[in-house]
Amino acid sequence: MDKEAYHDVKISFGRCLVNGDLIQKFYERFLDCDPRLPFMFENTDFSEQRELLSHSINLAILFAGGSEKGKEGLSKVRKSHSKKELNIPPKMYPLWINSFLETVKEMDDQLDEKVLGEWTEVLNIAVNYIKDGYDS
Repeated sequence: MDKEAYHDVKISFGRCLVNGDLIQKFYERFLDCDPRLPFMFENTDFSEQRELLSHSINLAILFAGGSEKGKEGLSKVRKSHSKKELNIPPKMYPLWINSFLETVKEMDDQLDEKVLGEWTEVLNIAVNYIKDGYDS
């Protein structure tokens, strides 16, 4: 694993967290983007969910950089989001990625095109791994 992999994304994530409630704003945006989503989250404990998502974003960054710890953590997300468990359809993930990226754009006042491209890469790598486990 390259310890410097996606360093700028890690810094951007930190800025987003310092500049406000990134995770809360993300969920507001995400749940508003499709009428099916609020139903999917109706029994969700959002204080726990916010912590899980923050941790999962860190895992996604590590995973994209080739970390075994990142892969181990995302493997749990992959399993929990599969058809057999939470049944998160793969077609929902582009909404998730777009909502997250739009929230990063709002929250990181130093974001540039290079780092936005790296964010997009990180999220796509992680989400593709999770989606590939849907039928497992």
